[in-house]
This record gives sequence, structure tokens and C-alpha cells, in this order.
Amino acid sequence: MDAQRLKQYISLQREIKQLERQIGKLRAAKGRPGRVVADSVQASSPAWPYTEHTLRIRGWVPGGMVDKEQIETLEAQLRESKRRCQRELWGISRYIESRPDSEERQLLRMRYVEGLSLKEIGEEMHVDLSVVGKKLKKITS
Repeated sequence: MDAQRLKQYISLQREIKQLERQIGKLRAAKGRPGRVVADSVQASSPAWPYTEHTLRIRGWVPGGMVDKEQIETLEAQLRESKRRCQRELWGISRYIESRPDSEERQLLRMRYVEGLSLKEIGEEMHVDLSVVGKKLKKITS
């Protein structure tokens, strides 16, 4: 397994959480009349130096019923995306856990699952930063 695929681990976890939030919002919208609207506005800090920044705002506009069929279709697509992400995540986890060497498993977990830097891994394992980099390169090539 190459380093590029291993690097996807944390991103896949984040994507799964995002998909779960979207699915939850869609489920909540099914029986509710109206629709969600969102926009952004320019604002400034309440105190000097009054730095300008953009705020995202969201609200609910009452109105007709939401199209349940559209929501169910979108929800099914999101669930399929979530399953695809989970399969990839499980594949990466199986690869890491299948490594016969304990040190390799630890290196892979710390770097790609926990997202630690090479310096942090070196400190944890009591080895030099360059050693960590060389070992990871050897494992992932």
C-alpha cells in the first residue's frame, strides 16, 4: 500500500462525519414544512481594529413541503458514499494490522491514523527524526 492511500485515513474519517451530519439534516428536513437557506454576510470585529470577516448564516424559511422523494434519493447517495469511505478506511486498517512487525504497525498508526508529525513520532519512539522518515519510506515503497 502506498503512502498516498495511507494518507487518506484521517480525511476519510472526517468525510464520514460530514456525511453523517448531512444525512441527519436531511432526515430532519423530511417532515418539516419549508426549506433551509444559507448566505454569507460581511461583518467586522466589535472592537478595534475592526477587522472585516465573512459570516455564514443559515435559517429556515417556512413554505411548502420539502420533496421527500428528492431527499430520500440524496440520502441514499450520501449513505452509499459513506459506505464507500468506510470500506476504504477498513482496508487501510486491515493493511496496517496485517503488518508482521510491531514497530511498522506503530509507525503506520502514529503517522496515518493519529496524524502525528515525524518529529512527534520520533519523540514517542525515542528515535531520531531521520530514522522515522527512512523507516516510513521503506514501509510504504
